[in-house]
This record gives sequence, structure tokens and C-alpha cells, in this order.
Amino acid sequence: MNVKKYILEQKSNRELEEYIQSESKFTPQAINYAFEILKSRGKEFSEEEIEIINSQINQTIERDTIVLHPNEIKSSNLILISAGFGFLYMFFSPKVFTSFSTILTGIITIGIIIAIGIGIRNGIQWIKYVIATLLVLGLFSLPITIIQTINSNLIAGIINIIQSALQIIAVILLFISREEK
Repeated sequence: MNVKKYILEQKSNRELEEYIQSESKFTPQAINYAFEILKSRGKEFSEEEIEIINSQINQTIERDTIVLHPNEIKSSNLILISAGFGFLYMFFSPKVFTSFSTILTGIITIGIIIAIGIGIRNGIQWIKYVIATLLVLGLFSLPITIIQTINSNLIAGIINIIQSALQIIAVILLFISREEK
């Protein structure tokens, strides 16, 4: 979150001191701005206080930093690419545009796939179990769905196969990335 320094400059010294107290829940940028403003207003800090504030800023940065395994990034990319193929599938499958409910279902499905990809990218650990469960449930109907789709529209069938392959690889990468950490 981006903090505007001029907003903090409008606060009283007492309010700013809340920002630099230990166990502060404010962003590192806000803590740093509060510290700078208080110094510019003539507040004297001991070396120990400065060290504590700098330590707090660093701890807050470490707490807020998401460390992703390279496979998690690849997995997120594959999921988002499969969402892109989902849009393609909607346009190549004649069944999708037959009613409002099928269009809405397609959009919601693609939205869920995008949300999963973003969740992975943001380091949400439980999301891999969600996508793995959805994948396992989908695998039961996958052969029939692919055969029906290929019979009605070859391009849509190929897109469906590509989407499935991307999602399977993404789930495998997610579970491999956790084992290596």
C-alpha cells in the first residue's frame, strides 16, 4: 500500500509516535515517513531508538515479503494462460453462447481460474489444495468432455486439451515446489 507523506504530515506528534512504536502494524513506508517527520519537527532520537525503529522497519518488510518458489511462479503463469485459453474456448464453442446462463457459467469459471492463478502468485498456500481438488473432480469427466467437444468442434476440443494439460502441469509444479522448500 502506498502511503502519502503529506497525509502523515497533518498528524500530531503523538499520532506519529504510534507509527514508530514497537509491534506497529503500519507499513515500512509509513513508519519511515513518521520517523522522518518527527525528526524534522525537532524530536530527538537516541541511537538505540533509531536502531529499534530501523529494526522494526526491516521486520515489517520481512513479514510482508512473499517468497515464492520458481515453480509457484510457473504454476501461476500456467493457470493464467489456461484462463486465456478459456476465453478462446468460449468463442470457439458454439454451445457457450446459446443462453445467458452458459455465458455466465463460462465467465464465472474463468474468473475462478484467474483468482486461483492470482492466489498462487500471492503465496496463498491453501489454494493448491483447492485447484488439486477441482482438477481431480474434473479428471473424472475429462475424457467424455473432450470426446464430445472434439466431435462438435475440433478447435474447441484442442483448446480443452491444452487447458487441461496446463492445469495438470501447474498442480504438479505446486506440489513439487513445496517439497523442495
